[in-house]
Amino acid sequence: MLFLLGEKTIASTENLGEFNCPICDTQKNLLRVIEKNYFTIFFIRILPLGITADYNQCDGCGHTYSAIDAEAPLYFETLQSVLAYLLAGYGLNHGIEVSQKIFKAITGKEVSATEIQDRINHINQGSSLFEQLKTSVNKLSWLDKSLIIEAAYLLVYAARPIEYEERLQINLVGNALGVCLEAVNAIVKNLSAAQYRGILAMEIENHTP
Repeated sequence: MLFLLGEKTIASTENLGEFNCPICDTQKNLLRVIEKNYFTIFFIRILPLGITADYNQCDGCGHTYSAIDAEAPLYFETLQSVLAYLLAGYGLNHGIEVSQKIFKAITGKEVSATEIQDRINHINQGSSLFEQLKTSVNKLSWLDKSLIIEAAYLLVYAARPIEYEERLQINLVGNALGVCLEAVNAIVKNLSAAQYRGILAMEIENHTP
């Protein structure tokens, strides 16, 4: 007899109440989302395998927050760290202004040069980006993760011709966020269709402060 074995992720939600979402700029519900993975037989849930995600998500914008009184989405800090990591790795301290432009293109919000520089300093002092990503992965929504990958691609796109090593950097960020290669490719394809959010190829190297 043939058995169809597999896994399935099921999400449950709990309304934590209304909060003033800084992205929606209005009152929205904050939902606690718990995603659990199950072992299945013939697509029927048999055994829970564990929790794969546990985050608080605005039911309007879809971003996640640390608490009901949070002033910014959780992914803002992670996104800044990814930009700083790539700037440090490529030795692009002169690219901070372009990284600020990328941050605003992705989030609609401003980030100061000092904030980016502080994160570059932490990276240079041995702070591990990928450890941060691994600790954040279960607290971020799919939307948050996809925007972080977009930002990483845009920074590399603005710094270097996109070749094997550059795509590898993007794929490593995606992998650390739990995003498969096929999904990373789809995110990049959509970014191309969106004309790279106004960011130009090699913009950092061609940028004059």
